[in-house]
Amino acid sequence: RASVRAGEEAMAVPAPQEAMKHFQAALEIAPMMADPAAPRADGLGADDPAPLVLAVVDAAVAAGRSYRGLRLAREALAALPADSANLTRAQLLYAVNFAGVGGEAGLDMLHDSAEALRLVADEPDSLFKIKLKALHARLNLIFGREVEAERWARAAIESAREHDCRGALADAETTLAVLRRRADEPAEAAARLQAVADEAQRAGETVAELRSRYNIGSLYYEQGDLERAQSAYEYAWRRAREVGRPWTIFGMDSRGMTGLVQYTRGDWDGALRTFDITGEAPTGLAEALAASAALAIHVARGEPDAGEVFAKLRPWWERESRIAVNTVVAMLELHEQHGDTEAAGALLEDAIGLLSELWQEPWFLGRIRLSALAVATFCAAVPGSPAAARVRLVERARSLYDDGRASVEKGLPDGRRLGVEGVAWLARLDAEWARLRWLADVDPPTQQEHVALWQATIDGFDAGGFGNVLEQARARARLAAVLRAAGRGAQAAEQAELARAVARQLRAEPLLAEIRALGTSAAGRSGNRGGGRGVAALTDRESEVLALLVQGRTNRQIARQLYISEKTASVHVSNI
Repeated sequence: RASVRAGEEAMAVPAPQEAMKHFQAALEIAPMMADPAAPRADGLGADDPAPLVLAVVDAAVAAGRSYRGLRLAREALAALPADSANLTRAQLLYAVNFAGVGGEAGLDMLHDSAEALRLVADEPDSLFKIKLKALHARLNLIFGREVEAERWARAAIESAREHDCRGALADAETTLAVLRRRADEPAEAAARLQAVADEAQRAGETVAELRSRYNIGSLYYEQGDLERAQSAYEYAWRRAREVGRPWTIFGMDSRGMTGLVQYTRGDWDGALRTFDITGEAPTGLAEALAASAALAIHVARGEPDAGEVFAKLRPWWERESRIAVNTVVAMLELHEQHGDTEAAGALLEDAIGLLSELWQEPWFLGRIRLSALAVATFCAAVPGSPAAARVRLVERARSLYDDGRASVEKGLPDGRRLGVEGVAWLARLDAEWARLRWLADVDPPTQQEHVALWQATIDGFDAGGFGNVLEQARARARLAAVLRAAGRGAQAAEQAELARAVARQLRAEPLLAEIRALGTSAAGRSGNRGGGRGVAALTDRESEVLALLVQGRTNRQIARQLYISEKTASVHVSNI
């Protein structure tokens, strides 16, 4: 009883990690009580571990140590005698699901939740049963069973209002608001989520409040309104710190998303400050998540040691899919910088296999982005490859492109359409596929098609308030390469300068190197011959032809690469 009281006081402070230790101590002591069979008014009898397990799990989740709570709940459930009371078994099933829902939820959790409801079907409504209904609604939402999610959420709301269960009420209402978001009613969803969060804050229902506030940020993020998304995420993260739960799932996620939005908007130094947990006391999961999110910035700036960071993060993939996604995105960019198609292919195969299993969905929409990044790696490998190898590179990349496209058709539920970010990454996938065929001279796109694809990519990453600063700059640099090849030097120089300004601001050295390789500046160069002899005497166009000649290209291939006639290419070769 002393340990339980200490745990309750620690939760009230709040100091959930301390509370977890006290509750766990009580759970270990309970089997040694003198009269385990005697009924206990405080529910701490040795014959019913459920109340203490629920207390441990609640504290563990609040402390951001859900996996420890999950392990204890599973152990208690496995040790439960076959003749145990239905309510006890239902409570332990709930404890397992409540601890696990913040991580990688498997379909077995939905089955366990349904079993728990069946076990207490004849019980009158109680705080536990109402919380169980709300959690079951949330699990149905996670697995895309929206009709069932709405049915159980409404049932939980009705019971919660009748019995004044404010936490379960806020949880179920958040589920309904997210359903409104999915039904393309974002304004209604945002207003409802805000009202639910504010009411949960007034009622002291921290878990429900943070879930609602996190979902407000997610709603704005999906709409491409990054300014409002950052504001909402940052507020949720700071609220989590205020209430002493910085590492609980929605507090930690809100902090991670704050940094991601800062990265997307081009505030890389601000993002690194957000990800910096020096002097704090993070969980191992929070530390890995922060490191994985910061990795993209370090790679994009050309900083060393990415391989060492990757080795430390790989063991965390099974625990948290966002760590896997963050790491893979950063490492694919690193492999592009080196043109390492073998490493990129192996990494992608590993990631897709794992994520498909974790998410119970082989055609998840994130494959659009992963495919685009992987195809870009093949583009980087083309210039240094002989002609026969270029054809093989295109054939190997074709399946990546097809998979990215297939995920659009197979990964979207009926009636849903791609969000702003998905549209942008699909545009880049199409543009990278065209660039690969153009560089390899295998069924290359026309000049008009190629320019249009990169322009669509720029527009996609600047749709509404989305504004992915790095991706816009990268697309502009690649559009500049196409324009320069087509002899549209002034336009190429304009796009290159826009990209260069962003790359300098971000200190994105690999992108700056790509822009420098274009040989284009705002002032441009004259089409007249330079002075002197040798390469210095060539015009810009002759220098471009020479660069392709030394790669072993024929006059016909040079003509297709530079969008000029074969006769013109022949004249340039003769001049050289």
